[in-house]
Amino acid sequence: MFEIDRAVKVLLSKYPEKCLDLFFVQKRGVVFQGVEDPQINIPERRADKVWLISDHGKNVAVHIEAMLEPKQRELGNFKTKNALLEEALKRPVVTVILYLEKGKYETFPYIYETQAGLLKNSHVFARILYAKRV
Repeated sequence: MFEIDRAVKVLLSKYPEKCLDLFFVQKRGVVFQGVEDPQINIPERRADKVWLISDHGKNVAVHIEAMLEPKQRELGNFKTKNALLEEALKRPVVTVILYLEKGKYETFPYIYETQAGLLKNSHVFARILYAKRV
């Protein structure tokens, strides 16, 4: 399975325009620039892929995390990476989870919640069910 994860990361690097078409389903009038080394200065906080996008004058970043299997415990890490990337890049960041494995998609996690009594924070991630689209 590691080979699939690595192959997808190579495709994201070599063909970002095609990947954007796949992710957004249609041609988009966006201008983007890849971030060569999406390193966050905390050990084990490396993003899989980050693209800087200007969409109709709004500058954002798309942060992609590829997962071979659904792991709820990873969502907290993705939320942290999202916040650290926003701070480092000085622009809003949309984090997308790219699920590479087939399965019961409705059970694949994409909402990270923290709750204390009646107080609750929720972070909802965009997700792409890659195997379902192929």
